[in-house]
Amino acid sequence: MNSGTLNLENIEEFANEIYETLKGKKYTFASANELFNYKVDVHNGQQLKDDTSGSPLSFWKTENYAGFNFSDSYGVWGASTSRKESGYDPEYNSPYISIEWHTITITQRSGAGYLLQWTISLE
Repeated sequence: MNSGTLNLENIEEFANEIYETLKGKKYTFASANELFNYKVDVHNGQQLKDDTSGSPLSFWKTENYAGFNFSDSYGVWGASTSRKESGYDPEYNSPYISIEWHTITITQRSGAGYLLQWTISLE
């Protein structure tokens, strides 16, 4: 899976690929939000950390909704979707994820409708 719109069929594969990319490595997490004029918030030296379940990755899925969260040295981040079909979503109502060698990019809309972008880069 290298890139695509998150849906109920591919979400677990994306979560696992992100986990495999980040486990045991330090990374920089940068986020930008349209609401704040895309001011970038950057956190260096992040690492995945086990949560109370003993894993940095938590995943859930029902018939109509699925999501994943990662715990790291700063906090918790993740993505979710109710989209059933595959294919491009130009409005980013479901997250679009791109995983390329050392960089993960997630573009999505917030619940309030603002565009968000997260970039996670290995250090």
